[in-house]
Amino acid sequence: VEHPVLRISDFYTGENSLHYPVMSFHGIHPWNIDENSPFLSFGFMYSEAAADYKTKEDAFIYCAVNAHWENAVFDLPIIPDDMKWETVAYTGDTKITKKVVEGSVELMPRSMMVLIGHKISNKTRKGGKKNV
Repeated sequence: VEHPVLRISDFYTGENSLHYPVMSFHGIHPWNIDENSPFLSFGFMYSEAAADYKTKEDAFIYCAVNAHWENAVFDLPIIPDDMKWETVAYTGDTKITKKVVEGSVELMPRSMMVLIGHKISNKTRKGGKKNV
């Protein structure tokens, strides 16, 4: 899957057509980053509006980074009601499968997780497997 938002060279400070910033930074709680503390556990999110990038659907890309020596729980940013977060990569588990998650994710020490927020087909059930 291609995401043109990852290739832009200029991030403006306004909102896109989804009313989200194109790129945002987060602590373990969405929209709440303490710029005066060490950045051991943080997240960043790209907001990719289909209308702005001429893609098939809107998407959000969230990367949670835990550089701490202890586990960290990240509350996921709220995205539109018709969308869900789905894990696509996790350095703490080599056998990661696409899985729909809600609310929060827990990361092992010194690990990173990438999630995509998008519309999930009604034919897809929890765990990323298709109903037959």
